[in-house]
Amino acid sequence: MRFTTLNSNLFLCFIGLFFIVAPCCKKNNNVQQATSTIVSQKLVKQLNTSDVINTLKLYLPILPESTKKALNSFIAKDIKYAVNVYSITYTTTLANGSSIVASGAIFCPQGSKALRLASYQHSTTTDMGDIPSNYGNIIPGGNKGAEATLMALPFAANGYVVSCPDYIGFGSTYGKVESYITNQTITNTFDMLQATKEFIKQQNISLNDDSIAIYGYSEGGFASLGLHKMVEAQTQWPVSLDFSGSGPYDIKGMLDSILNLTAIPGKYSWNFMATYGLTLYSLLSYYQLPASLNIEGMINQPWLKNLLQSNTILWPYTPSNLTNDTPSIFFKSAFIDGIKNNTGDFGALNQLLKATAVYNWKPQYPVTLFAGSIDSFVFTTNADSAYNAITRNGGKYIPLDVANNYNYIYPGADHFSGFLIYLEYLYNKFALNANAMLVKLNN
Repeated sequence: MRFTTLNSNLFLCFIGLFFIVAPCCKKNNNVQQATSTIVSQKLVKQLNTSDVINTLKLYLPILPESTKKALNSFIAKDIKYAVNVYSITYTTTLANGSSIVASGAIFCPQGSKALRLASYQHSTTTDMGDIPSNYGNIIPGGNKGAEATLMALPFAANGYVVSCPDYIGFGSTYGKVESYITNQTITNTFDMLQATKEFIKQQNISLNDDSIAIYGYSEGGFASLGLHKMVEAQTQWPVSLDFSGSGPYDIKGMLDSILNLTAIPGKYSWNFMATYGLTLYSLLSYYQLPASLNIEGMINQPWLKNLLQSNTILWPYTPSNLTNDTPSIFFKSAFIDGIKNNTGDFGALNQLLKATAVYNWKPQYPVTLFAGSIDSFVFTTNADSAYNAITRNGGKYIPLDVANNYNYIYPGADHFSGFLIYLEYLYNKFALNANAMLVKLNN
């Protein structure tokens, strides 16, 4: 999800779904000594502490009172460092084994004290100017860069080196199909984190320890949970924080729910349907599946035309005269029947969708989830599935809000208002207390 339009109450959000596959594998203690992955780096913005504070204050009018209070408190107590923002490119591996030069940004505190490391996964964007690596070109207080300002800048000013991947399909990889639902996104994010560690070494930055704080909302929430899984599978790095917000953790369950609905709830229903179309397109682009499985056999016009022309979100082509938002208007009947009945080659697609579940594992370091109780865009059942699997497998889970008895569901929040509530918790409870949350389970 990316917040593309601001008003006095809320970001109006348009959200894309994606899936990350974090492969199960033995831990590789040599990941930290990987060969160089950085291709280029450029200092694109410098902010002293006054700049940081003034930039953050520009966004206060759009925040609800509770989040505004949390950010004001953070500004007053926790802005300690000037911040330099670097745009970097680095090598990562595509699903077919070939390498590609991807891009991202690093928000780096300036000071001599030991710092900490964080990885922020942004939500989906349709604007190539609104990606982390373009942060040097944003106008403070504007729509572009708003999410990175609110989610990366304050924590960098608090002493975290923040790794911010663009994702495949953006920045230096513009023109590639967006990697929503493939293991490409998680691999890309992990490689960005390794490049950030390499950058830290090159800059002679001292870290308190090897721990990593991981966080993101919507698509970024999904990326965060997937990154956590990959970090534990392939490294010895402790995860000091995993705050995954409102992510589509169960793509197969989501699709089943969609196809069984007579109408998609909520005023963003067409956007919802369109983003699932992009999800399927990304899946077909990055996995080898039977030739009979193609996007032309799944999606009706006019969304198919826009998807094939732009490799991106279908929203601008939503017909204004269509009021019937049943799945059968968007998806082809053969696709709906094949998925529901698990027939023919659609059985292979169903198996792939099931195999992409990133939540069904046992985290050694704690996870906290966030979901709005009335989220009709990324269904709350995603968080249900993730929480149930984590706890069933014996993983460590930290409740969202013990005082109010909120385990992971925040009452009365939809997907869009939920982001601003998520920010409140991020400022108040997680970013400032990540070290206290470093709890490793016994094997």
